[in-house]
Amino acid sequence: MKEEEPELQSTLEKLCELQEQFEKGDLSDRALTIKLARLDEELRQKTEQLEQVTKELEELAEKAHEDRLTQADKLRKVSRSRINGIGLQQ
Repeated sequence: MKEEEPELQSTLEKLCELQEQFEKGDLSDRALTIKLARLDEELRQKTEQLEQVTKELEELAEKAHEDRLTQADKLRKVSRSRINGIGLQQ
């Protein structure tokens, strides 16, 4: 597993531990179900957090793009006025 995926690695390790404990008889069906439900909830929360961060990053990227377009428009206007000013002076 790559170092960039520590949370995935951690989740897989937890699943393997649960499997081993269950196969050894250290966990009952009920205990396994509860632990899997908790792990599922953790994963859902992390997924929601990632989705929120992704949404925020997309909004920032869109805003930055809009700002660049606005700046480009301002530069065009300034350039046109300077060009027009030069043309009038000649």
